[in-house]
Amino acid sequence: RSRSAGKTVTVGGTADIKYEKLLLATGCGTIKVSKFGVKGDEAQNVFYIREEADAAALVKALESLPEGKGKAVIVGTGYIGLECAAALVGWGIEVTVVSPADKLMERLFDDDLSGWMEKQYTSRGIKFVKGDSVTEFNSKDGALEGVTLKSGQKLDCNVAVVGVGASPNVDFISGLKMEKGGVAVDSFMKSSDPSVYAIGDIAAFPGLDGSLVRCEHVDHARKSAAQAVKAAIGVDVKPYEYMPYFYSRVFEYTEDPVIFNFYGDQSGEMKVTAKDEKTMTAVWIKDGKAVGALILGSPGPSGEDAKKLQQIAAEKPAATDVSSAFSAVGL
Repeated sequence: RSRSAGKTVTVGGTADIKYEKLLLATGCGTIKVSKFGVKGDEAQNVFYIREEADAAALVKALESLPEGKGKAVIVGTGYIGLECAAALVGWGIEVTVVSPADKLMERLFDDDLSGWMEKQYTSRGIKFVKGDSVTEFNSKDGALEGVTLKSGQKLDCNVAVVGVGASPNVDFISGLKMEKGGVAVDSFMKSSDPSVYAIGDIAAFPGLDGSLVRCEHVDHARKSAAQAVKAAIGVDVKPYEYMPYFYSRVFEYTEDPVIFNFYGDQSGEMKVTAKDEKTMTAVWIKDGKAVGALILGSPGPSGEDAKKLQQIAAEKPAATDVSSAFSAVGL
């Protein structure tokens, strides 16, 4: 537990460690479906992927499956679910993805982007059960045998991966101002206590419009860490101006990888255009300006394309649709 008032951190419930500067980098913890009444997620071969050790345990389980007899159920259609589904089918595993959501990546994708992405998955043999949810992981002698869905449908599987979200690890903190489910910080990652800094998933920092935002992504984790360390040791550093950036790369082990890059703000009206059969493009329009931009495709955006997307988000050109926004930066 961290107590800013006495500048101490209690470790293991007994040892108090004093500090002059404290950097909080506890990230997020996995949300478990048992929290919502789902039974049996403690069974062998039910995985929550949050740390490298979790992924290593999953790989070990995959290696132990009889060749040609692996069946996996993936719970969730966000980052974890989709990236795991893409990886497991590459192992020769029969994969079914279950989600109550009607769309893939519903926090970022609309129906068109989701539909395009779903086709990339189904063309590789991955099945989707949408509008339904797992109510129980069925096991025998502790080993996973399948899942039962809310609809009553049963799916056989010997591996399951659950990706239904994460929550900031901040319950141990006391004495600091909290916002957006995390620690409120300034543009130098400094909390309401000038000796305490917070970074990554748990930091609620000033966004480009001045309002506090939290960002659960590795790019922000790396950059906010550098910002906090420099500020803490007295290095002259500019205020943190973070451009939201999201990406995913799946099926990279094939000749047709699927990649997307997104830069900017999602608060505007989303406009989507299919550039061709292999590429989808999107922009977010707010007050007549493009504030966010995305390219999703196979093989996906080039390095130069990514720079142009970032330019759109930074310069916010006047635009009404994808064509006018992309033309403004030469895309």
